[in-house]
Order: sequence, then structure tokens, then C-alpha cells
Amino acid sequence: MPPRRRRVPVLTLLMVTGVLVLELGFIASYVGALHAPTPSGVPVALVGPSAARSAVARGLELAGESAAVRVVPEPDVVAARAAVGSGAAYAVFVPGTARDTLLVADAASPFVASALTSIFRGLATASGARLDVVDMAPLPAGDPVGLSAFYLSVGWVVGGYLVAAVLGVGAGMSAESRRAAASRVSAIVAFSIASGLIGALIVDQWLGALRHHTLELAGVGALVVLATALSTAALETVLGLAGTALAIAAFVVVGNPSSGGPFAAPLLPRFFGAVGGYLPPGAATRLVRSVTYFSGAGTTHAYAVLGSYAVLGALVTVALAGQRRPYVRLLPE
Repeated sequence: MPPRRRRVPVLTLLMVTGVLVLELGFIASYVGALHAPTPSGVPVALVGPSAARSAVARGLELAGESAAVRVVPEPDVVAARAAVGSGAAYAVFVPGTARDTLLVADAASPFVASALTSIFRGLATASGARLDVVDMAPLPAGDPVGLSAFYLSVGWVVGGYLVAAVLGVGAGMSAESRRAAASRVSAIVAFSIASGLIGALIVDQWLGALRHHTLELAGVGALVVLATALSTAALETVLGLAGTALAIAAFVVVGNPSSGGPFAAPLLPRFFGAVGGYLPPGAATRLVRSVTYFSGAGTTHAYAVLGSYAVLGALVTVALAGQRRPYVRLLPE
């Protein structure tokens, strides 16, 4: 008799299909978000009388750049520079009689700084003025294109969801009891502290990419890993293995490109620019850049986002522990 054909289990088919969906989502998300960075509503602090603001607005409209730049009036240069440090603006424009000044910040995003320089140089040329460009937050030699903050954040996010996945596979997606869940949370806390410190030492002491902020970066890294790992653990508690896939979809497929990646939120399509600050990669990238280059200014939102992921993740992981099956079954057993 010919051997009987073995059927492929339904679960295997579903998992392979899920991998295909994640793969295609990864391609669509990264290419869709990053293939054609275009300035859109980039906030620029403007110092000057209302007449100057009107003239700049007219100039932007005539140049076809009114959608690219959003003018934010500031009373003086000090306040305008503070707006850049806090992330409320990406540059400062000070119009003059025959000489305009543009203060950019490569540390916020060299790509945005370059785009704004091109736009405002065109405005100055059209009005017959000269444009002086000053970089008020230059990037150091160790991070010449400003990518270190993004890649460091990605590393911490990857470590967070992977450690949660490993603990879920090894000890069950849902902990056996609340006591076991508390132990899992404690293990994640210890892993997060180690990840934050070692990651900070690597980029500072070993690679020299982000210098002189080891302790601050270690704290940021611990929070990033903690937020990602605990929220992944919570998803696994509720959804089982599907929770791991959902975490990857949210934090990697959508989260990484929406953080701005090598660019910044104002250069991304609207959806990605809107959600980036509410996902761990975007919040982490903002924190690393702010701590390293802007003395920690404008970080309240990012800390609140990551803290919320961590606290809610821990609460769900412990409160819903003790179930042999996921609360919501998306995959058959």
C-alpha cells in the first residue's frame, strides 16, 4: 500500500500564514514610510513682528512650500531655541532687512535641517536677501548622521519583546499563578536594568557614538526594555502565541518606521507621523536624542508613554495569570 499522506496541521498553516502577513506588512510599512521622505507641516519657530510672519507665509505659498512648513511664532530667540530643544520646533527663522538667519539643529534630524535650509534659502533668494545658516545643535564626530539614537532604541525594543517571548515559550504564555507572574515581572525588571546599562556602555565607552551620558541613557534603556517586555508579556497572557505576533507587528512592523527611523516624524506619511510617538520605538528615540543632545528637554510625553506600557503590562500579566488557555483564543490548539 502506498504511504498515507500526512495532513499539514491547521495550526501550522495558520502560523505560516501569519509569518507571511508579518513579512509583507514589514515590507509595506518600512518602504511605505521611508521610501520618499517629504517635509509636511514641519514646525519652524519664527521670531519677528506680525508683518514678517505674513511675508514668510506669502513666500512659502508662492514657492509651493506652504504645506511643508508650519510657522510657530515665538517672542524672542531664547524662547525659539527652547522650542527646538523641547521638540516643539525643528528650526528658528529670524527674518531681517537684507540678511535672514536660520538656526537649524542637526541633532534633531540632519535630514529635516537640510530640507529646511533648502526651503528658506529659496525664500531668501526670491526676496533678494542673504541667508545665514547656523547649526545650534551639531552632531558629534561619533554620530555624524544622527542614526545612533534610532538604532540604540531599536536594539532595546528588540531585546524587550524577545525576552518576553522566550519566557513565554519556556514557562507558558500565561504564568501559572500570580506569584509566578510576579517572578516573571521581576526577571524582566532585572533584564531591563542590565540591558539599559550595558547598551549605554556600548554606545558610549566602546563605540563612542553617544558620549558622556551613560547613566541617563542606562535609565532610558531600562525603561524602554521594561515597557516593551511587559506589554508583550501582557499580550501573551491575553492572546497566547498570537500576542507575540501582535507585539512584533506593533513594535517592529509599525513602531520602527513610525519612529522616524533615519529621518523624523515630519518627513513621514501622515499615519506614521501620527502614531510614532505613542509606540515604544518612537518614544525611545525621542528620549535618547533629548537626553544626549538637548539636556532632557521635552520628554514628558515620551516618559508617560513608556511608563504606561510598563505599568499596564505588569498589571495585566499579574492580574490575569493562572490560565492554561489564553483569554482570547485566536489560534486553535
